[in-house]
Amino acid sequence: MSIPSHILDQLNSQADLVSIIGRHTTLKRSSNEFKGCCPFHGEKTPSFYVNPQKNIYHCFGCGVAGNAISFLRDYENLTFLEAVKELSRQTGIEIPKEDTKALKYQRGPMPSAAAAPSTPSKAVNSKAVNSNSSVNSNSNSNAVEGSQQTNPALTPSLQSHSTVNRSQSVSTSFDDWQSYADIAPPQYDDSNDIYPDDFAPIIGNDIGNNNGSGGHSIAHAPTQEGNLYELLEQIQTFYQQSLTHNAAAKHYFLSRGLSDETLQTFGLGYAPQGWQHLEERFPQDIQGLKALGLVRTSESGRDYDLLRDRVIFPIRDGQGRVIGFAGRALDDEVKPKYINSSDSPVFHKQQVLYGYYEARQQRANDWVVVEGYMDVIALYQAGIYGAVASMGTAINESQISRLLTMNPTLTLCFDGDSAGQKAAWRTLEVSMPVLNDDKELRFLTLPDGHDPDTYIKLNG
Repeated sequence: MSIPSHILDQLNSQADLVSIIGRHTTLKRSSNEFKGCCPFHGEKTPSFYVNPQKNIYHCFGCGVAGNAISFLRDYENLTFLEAVKELSRQTGIEIPKEDTKALKYQRGPMPSAAAAPSTPSKAVNSKAVNSNSSVNSNSNSNAVEGSQQTNPALTPSLQSHSTVNRSQSVSTSFDDWQSYADIAPPQYDDSNDIYPDDFAPIIGNDIGNNNGSGGHSIAHAPTQEGNLYELLEQIQTFYQQSLTHNAAAKHYFLSRGLSDETLQTFGLGYAPQGWQHLEERFPQDIQGLKALGLVRTSESGRDYDLLRDRVIFPIRDGQGRVIGFAGRALDDEVKPKYINSSDSPVFHKQQVLYGYYEARQQRANDWVVVEGYMDVIALYQAGIYGAVASMGTAINESQISRLLTMNPTLTLCFDGDSAGQKAAWRTLEVSMPVLNDDKELRFLTLPDGHDPDTYIKLNG
């Protein structure tokens, strides 16, 4: 069941939030708001406010804040879907049903025993090229720094084999139902986020259960359909595991000052050099890999992996689900430096802010827009949790509006060079329509050409 964001906005705006919260604590009018003792923590002096115009609440004692959906979920312990259905019942707003076929793909047959790796702990054979050829090869991609690559004609000279050690994938976990904590983004297009009628795994899909197969699903029963979200999670696990077996990639992150805890929090990983490492790891899921844009087809008809010999930054949606990847070259001379996943049924880069999910998990209150993924991560590790970055494109009006809903003051911290200042000016221009009297846009320019990452390393 897919719930478009405009329906969620209508539910939150038309809900009688004062009555909903009034069932649990006494609220009295105070000017244009209602005031009472916070239902989330015991207090004798009222510090909990409900704003009926914006239909949001905030406690100045414990810091809790949100809207009707978040209150029903966090206080009344309803699931996200239960809260939405309850508000639908109260407001009379119908929740549309949407076809979820776009998330499904046909899985291929299991590979023969000869084609599969001999044991899950043995090396995974990848068709690879030498490192110089790999890092300098071009691929048709969306690059953060604006340049595009062309499809390679995969010639026989690229057929040399090398062995890349990989260990068995381990499962990751996160809270799948954190999409509307705090305040609902009013213009965030969540139309591709899926909220199933129940939270059980999809029956008949065994992508998430390797069970010692070294990445190949064990066919206890025929499985014809795959799910893109589950496939993305398995790919992220594969990239994370690959990082532990590549010293250069691990050194890159450590040299940037990242701790093991930060690596785990952001799910950082590494894409091996091989041209077909994803196909070899997920032989039944070629159709899904192509739907996600992670496997491309060259002009000569050969399939190849989009991300090769790059450190990996998983991209998450507001629920914490992996929806795509960004890959950074280990060598600064390789262009483009960053490659993003292309748009897919689950990933639309114009709607996503990198670091948004992690910031919401930390109940961020002050928001700052930065240029790079490493800036977001460095600020997070330093305890500044409200940093976000766009997906290689200029931040747009909808994203600015979403952040200004969280806090009426938004800070932009772009690089101090001419390109960064031009980006800041463009952001100001697109922000003008949403800068009402109570909204404020601030610009932070760091000294000596620093970006947040380098400034923190130097000054703490």
